[in-house]
Amino acid sequence: MSLGTGVFLSVLVVSLLVLFLQTKDRWSWRKIALRSFGLVILCGIGIWGYITYQSRPIIQTDYLNLSLGISKEEAIYRLGEPSGSYREPTEEEKETFPIWMKDDLILANQAGKYPYGKSAKDYNYWHWEKTSNPRTDVGFEDNKLVRIRCFAVAGTYCPPVLGIGTGYSEEHVIQRLGPPEKSQLTSDTSKAFEYPKLNLTVDFGAQKVYAITVKEFKKAP
Repeated sequence: MSLGTGVFLSVLVVSLLVLFLQTKDRWSWRKIALRSFGLVILCGIGIWGYITYQSRPIIQTDYLNLSLGISKEEAIYRLGEPSGSYREPTEEEKETFPIWMKDDLILANQAGKYPYGKSAKDYNYWHWEKTSNPRTDVGFEDNKLVRIRCFAVAGTYCPPVLGIGTGYSEEHVIQRLGPPEKSQLTSDTSKAFEYPKLNLTVDFGAQKVYAITVKEFKKAP
């Protein structure tokens, strides 16, 4: 407590004491105290309600300086040229993959170069990766951004979303967001919680958050 605060509180207490001594025979201090206490309780409930409402989980559309729905051109304008772009493998290429790579994407700009006449905008899957920063992965459909993912590579941390950040436990996520609509093991060491109503997916490794995705979920027909 600072000296100024201490002086102010001391003067306030002395003033109230003097006022009480001078008016105790004329004022009903018991009623004044009860009404003041009730007012403090009502104010406290109001403040608690406001804070709870403001911090409630709401649907997410923005993350990592990107927004769902923007074009490829707008994404490049905001973050610069991506470090890499990816394409889906052909059926012939999939035949040569081991079973654990069947769903993998193929880097389009091998050795930092795109095929002749191609650029990042010819592909729907990009990533940005810079030293000391988490990796950013995005996906497009019809030139519209539909997926923004932050992956915390070694020594980096993803910006929090709705109070959820890198290293948080499964228990904390459930306490903050409630039980996920879908929970599934994505590998022997990873698990994903899906919250379609929030446009959010949270990935865990060893029961700790390592990736956060803001995405558009496809609606069931």
